[in-house]
Amino acid sequence: MIEPLINTIEVPCGQEEAFRIFVTKAIDPSDSVAMDFHMGMPPAQASLVEVTFVALAVDRTRVTLTQSNWEGFGDMAEMLRTHYGPGWVIIFEEAYGAACSGRTDAPKS
Repeated sequence: MIEPLINTIEVPCGQEEAFRIFVTKAIDPSDSVAMDFHMGMPPAQASLVEVTFVALAVDRTRVTLTQSNWEGFGDMAEMLRTHYGPGWVIIFEEAYGAACSGRTDAPKS
């Protein structure tokens, strides 16, 4: 089994707002979301992305993104996992973290 990528950040907003920012089309905010993630490949070749939201305080939330089932990508699994790690830092940790902070400019890597 290929180890999942796990990224966790604490954001300066409540759990409901953190969820709303991450899942803009959600009607009823919850504590987690999961989706097949096939990065432009056929749906049968998908990893699983799970995001959990844990309230730490009224204005603080721990958000954890886990991407697993890399084996769904077959022979490309190891290569994709290696290259996707830095991508989640930019998308999740920097851009999403900035959105939760109320900033519109994501930090530059």
